[in-house]
Amino acid sequence: MNGTTLEAKSKIIESSWTKLNHGGDRMTIEEILAGESKNVEFKVQRPDKSMKYMKTVVAFANGKGGRIIFGIDDKTREVVGIPDDKVFREIDAITNAISDSCEPTIIPDVYLQNINDKPVIVAEIRTGRRKPYYIKAEGWRMAYIFEFLEQHALLTVICQENYIMNAMPALLIQ
Repeated sequence: MNGTTLEAKSKIIESSWTKLNHGGDRMTIEEILAGESKNVEFKVQRPDKSMKYMKTVVAFANGKGGRIIFGIDDKTREVVGIPDDKVFREIDAITNAISDSCEPTIIPDVYLQNINDKPVIVAEIRTGRRKPYYIKAEGWRMAYIFEFLEQHALLTVICQENYIMNAMPALLIQ
């Protein structure tokens, strides 16, 4: 790829990721501009401290999954994008932070998507199969879920023992 522009490299990698990981299941601009919901969250940029979005990652894994989109202002829904020279470094940083911070390990699908000719990064978190998930730094007794009440998403802290009792009561009765 020597001599290839960053834009051309981006399109090649973006196309490969789409084919391998997403089968073309990308968010439409309409879905993105509809705003945040119980399974979509916007970030203008990746926070310096990953803990600021790790609770959302864990809540998505403990729930029905979701997407965090970096490069969109959560208040105005303005697509600000991620600077071209930082895109791939940011993808690596997001992927590593998620897989290193959560237990059981969460492997996100993190990919580049262009909206209004601006690159944004989408971190897709699938619903987990080994629930409950938690943040390693906070210990195994804390987990997070999203609850949606009256159009407001609430991040709820749950105790792991309560989660297990509610999710699998038959195992505890034996």
